Amino acid sequence: ARAAAERRRDGITTFPQGAAEALRDYARGLVAKAGARPSAWGLKLPEAMMVLPELNEAFPGMRLIHLVRHPVAIALRRTHVTSRSNNPVGAAVLEAAYREADLAERLDGPRPPWMDNVLSWIFQVGPASRFGREVLGPERYLEIRYEDLCADQEAQEARISDFLGRRVALGESLSAEAIRPPGYAPDDPRIEHIWPLCRRTARPLGYERDLPGDASDDAARARA
Repeated sequence: ARAAAERRRDGITTFPQGAAEALRDYARGLVAKAGARPSAWGLKLPEAMMVLPELNEAFPGMRLIHLVRHPVAIALRRTHVTSRSNNPVGAAVLEAAYREADLAERLDGPRPPWMDNVLSWIFQVGPASRFGREVLGPERYLEIRYEDLCADQEAQEARISDFLGRRVALGESLSAEAIRPPGYAPDDPRIEHIWPLCRRTARPLGYERDLPGDASDDAARARA
């Protein structure tokens, strides 16, 4: 993930020779640890969004389930490893993300955590969703909104089961309250700064400024 972020920062569109085989070797190790050859296997790693071309070359038949969440909620929640500059992955992602957003001048000064969160989200989610839609297509790419999962988990389990061709149960149930991060308020003044940054990436995912249940669709459109 760190190397992928650095390649994007530097405008490099190819990935290192041998990367695909290295990924296949890693997968063989995972399968070997399982003790039996499974009919299917998968991984859950958010940073995989940054290496989708490599994964697609390594595993040409791969399918991607992309769980997305409203960027305002992402911006106002606690930071993630990819939005913390005190680790190598986060530092590489944030440098590339700020440069892509033409905000490189903010890298050297104090920044609010929400800005790091939302720019990291844009940097990762935008290209990942475009790759899924344009390269993988509907047979190999499924987009699930976290808010829809909270609102009707059974319906989203059915979508995933249909996509994978096997029954899937997600386990612990989520509630509608989980949509909002702790301490969230619809009138938080930070939202007026967050939404203009992320709306171009958010709208193709079906998001507007307000989180579900915050305001009517008409009010949301009027403010957008």
